[in-house]
This record gives sequence, structure tokens and C-alpha cells, in this order.
Amino acid sequence: MDPCKVLQPHGVLICKSCRYACLIQEVTNHLRTKHRHLSAQQRATIQKAVGRLPSLFHNQDSLNFFTLPACPVPAILDLAGPHFDGLKCDRCQYIARQDRLTQEHCRIAHDWVNPRKPGRTTREIPAFSNPWRSGVPCQRFFSSRRASGWFEVIIPDASLPGSPGT
Repeated sequence: MDPCKVLQPHGVLICKSCRYACLIQEVTNHLRTKHRHLSAQQRATIQKAVGRLPSLFHNQDSLNFFTLPACPVPAILDLAGPHFDGLKCDRCQYIARQDRLTQEHCRIAHDWVNPRKPGRTTREIPAFSNPWRSGVPCQRFFSSRRASGWFEVIIPDASLPGSPGT
């Protein structure tokens, strides 16, 4: 199980190389496609060891019960990041790293209307504040598909790799 690690408080298996969570049923495919340096025997041994692990998320359907941390948690060093460009909604826990996605969320979930209309210059618009915070440190467990949302993290030490100023 060398390239994998169990992150028990969250019930996920982390690939140490990719630094993202991997579902039990997808470990073999993940190792075959992302870690070709491993032999078929090594992959089979890892899959067998992983298959015996209790109470981990096994497939995409099981992720319906996966919840992201609701409150900021200390950065998880086994995961990729943290990223320092998160945009967090002021009204809920939603975090994205792109303006377009954050605006879309606020428009759909909270009926937000952008005061900047197309074609107008900034000088014509009075100052306003967006309904989100920028520069939020964030991480995510899965790189795509279900449960790949971002969550806010607390940076206990400015010497973390990738933090501003390093």
C-alpha cells in the first residue's frame, strides 16, 4: 500500500503521489493509468490490501454521503495545495477558484444580480462589494467528479509549500 495512505477522519484513501483521494473501486485503474512504473503484481498487491480496508468510500455512488468540512480546518498536508486563490460565498460554504463559477453560484443559489452590466465602464458604476471573499486558502479531496468541491483551510504556518511568500 506504499503509494496510498488512509486519511481516516474523512474515510478516504489518498494517493501519495497525486495527493488526491482515490475510491477503492478505482485504485487499480488509477495505478495503471497514472503510475505506470508499478508492475501488474505490485498493483494487484496494493488493490488487495486496499480492498480489506473498512469504512472507506468505495465508488461514486457512496460519495452521495461524503461531506466536505463545514468549518475551516487545518490544511491537510497529504492533499494537494493549499491554494490561496479561493473565492468563498458569504452566504454559504461554496468555494470556487474562478470568478465565473462564483458569479454563477451566487446568481443561481442566492439570486444575486451583478451591478456591472455588459458594455459599461467601471467609472459609471458606484463602488460595490461582491457577495464573496477572495484569497481564501482552500483544498479538495477529489480532483474531479462527485465530492470534488473545495473547502476552506487554516494555514498554521507560513512556511507551507505554495503559501504566499514562499
